[in-house]
Amino acid sequence: MCGFFSIHSNKDFLRNQEHLITSAKNILKRRGPNSQNAISIDRDFTIKEKFNNTKNILIGARLNIIDDSSLSNMPFISNCKKYILLYNGEIYNFKTLRNRYLKNFDLKTNSDTEVLLYLLIQRGESILNELNGMFAINFYDLSNKKILLARDKLGIKPLYYLNDNQIFSMSSDLKILLETNKHNIKINNNLALLYLNNLSNDHRVETFFKKIFKIEPGKFLIFDMQNFIIEKYQKYWSIPKNVPKINRTNKELRDDLFNAVENHALNNRDFVINLSGGIDSSILLSIFRELYPNRNLKVYSFNFGKNSDLSEKYYSDLVAQKFNAEKTNVELSLNDYFNGIVDTNYALSSPSYGFSNVAQNLLYKKISEDNIKVSFDGQGADEIFGGYQGYGVSLMKSNFNKLNIHSFIKNLFYLFKKKNLDHRFVLNFLSRFLSNDLYKYFLSFTEKYLPKTIINYDKNIYSDYLNIFFQEKKIHQNDIFLNEILFFLTRGLESLLNSLDANSMYYAVEARVPFLDNNIIDKYVNINDEQRVTNKFEFKKILRDTFKHNLPEKVYNRNDKIGFATDDEFLMRVNIDRMISDVKNFNENKLINKSKFIDILKKFKKDKNVNTKLIYKMYSFSLWTNQFNVYE
Repeated sequence: MCGFFSIHSNKDFLRNQEHLITSAKNILKRRGPNSQNAISIDRDFTIKEKFNNTKNILIGARLNIIDDSSLSNMPFISNCKKYILLYNGEIYNFKTLRNRYLKNFDLKTNSDTEVLLYLLIQRGESILNELNGMFAINFYDLSNKKILLARDKLGIKPLYYLNDNQIFSMSSDLKILLETNKHNIKINNNLALLYLNNLSNDHRVETFFKKIFKIEPGKFLIFDMQNFIIEKYQKYWSIPKNVPKINRTNKELRDDLFNAVENHALNNRDFVINLSGGIDSSILLSIFRELYPNRNLKVYSFNFGKNSDLSEKYYSDLVAQKFNAEKTNVELSLNDYFNGIVDTNYALSSPSYGFSNVAQNLLYKKISEDNIKVSFDGQGADEIFGGYQGYGVSLMKSNFNKLNIHSFIKNLFYLFKKKNLDHRFVLNFLSRFLSNDLYKYFLSFTEKYLPKTIINYDKNIYSDYLNIFFQEKKIHQNDIFLNEILFFLTRGLESLLNSLDANSMYYAVEARVPFLDNNIIDKYVNINDEQRVTNKFEFKKILRDTFKHNLPEKVYNRNDKIGFATDDEFLMRVNIDRMISDVKNFNENKLINKSKFIDILKKFKKDKNVNTKLIYKMYSFSLWTNQFNVYE
């Protein structure tokens, strides 16, 4: 697991080279604390270790996971000096690929990095689809003067780039790209408005900064260094659409998940499992216990102890006891939460979206302080197996469109019986059943609508952007239910993965997600609807049934979803004086009317009904603009 940064100038030599290299190394050191190395590429496309009068700088940082040898440090250079690899991630099937394609190669390390380098040399971008892992790749072919950038299939690892015709730079950490463009940093107003409007915390291509973009999951980019142009940008993989659905057996799923977990546990490092007490993390722990019956398994659980309704400690204790795991409970003080917003915003390079985001950051801080480098997380199970309320809405929409009136009425009956009808379900329901224009009109009567007197924005431009955002939710999938799955996997999941990577790697902890193993994705995206959500609103049906006898009965029967749940209103009320003081001292940004925001905070202090999500996001956004010195 590593981090990297590269920068290339079209005409002039790079300025302030020593400062740039030092800043980049310092930022990357959080992702790769074991080594940070820099090289340059001369005008004749040869590798140099001197940086005077250069247009090309490459920096790699490394967190030792698979191989401790310094020979695996990056930038990793081929024996012939014509190829360079900068890479962030893990390739779980690298040994299989090494035996398949590189039998005659004399490799000098035991790392996946060297294997990946020579796979790219031998097979180019065609090898990407065979990689089972999480990765952001920056590969140089100096003989052809080309750069290949590629990102894993679902976006577990981030990859950012900046291209303004004079400078082309890329990194696994967005903050370094800001160093190359300090005097021209501007807020991406449209994405900021989606964030403040509680519609999205992320975008598939854009970032919160103008001109800084993301390589999309499952895509690669080829950059021509000689002509200084993007030569190609295309998919190497996508989730199959409009294919027949198939029924999978419980045994199949059990075997496949065991294989996925075993593949992800490819080294002997100490690791921990993030245990919430929910179905997904509990299943992971049960699998690990069967795979490693004699190992001292360690689990970490976040617990919001101030509100028992939001605490999962009872359930996580049950699971830890059943599987004889050493459990660390992470409870935070009121000051921890508020102080943690600064680090969380900085880790994300974007405004955090709630105290749950902060709790995740501080959980990984604790894991890092205990000298753990690898953690396992249940992320992805909800998206693949149907754990969100949106899947229930899509099931209803599908039944309605197919005129399955009996099933639709059954949906309504069990919906009210299970008391799942909350505001999120209503909004999901209306977003599927109304046209974009009607849904936007409805939003004007809900708490999600931007208060016109506080937020400054061009309503026509934002309306056009909103139309594009809504259109992106339609993946052109004939089956409405499968469309929802594809949306969560290709749009909704990336925001959660970005948060997981940013918060964990900020403390040099590698977070692995076995539910997103290639084989799991390939086999279970197209399972029959009733194996995900039944007409009785039984969510994640096949996953629950497969591990029913492994889990404590009270955990198996849970229908609530908590996760990193925090009482944001309570936390803001006890810190309201500090919030008012902070906002008064913040430099004002272009989007939020500072004086009117202070008035809202004062109303909130008097216990008046105010949108708490909006308050948090306005505060976090204002803090973020001051942290990154970007105000317009």
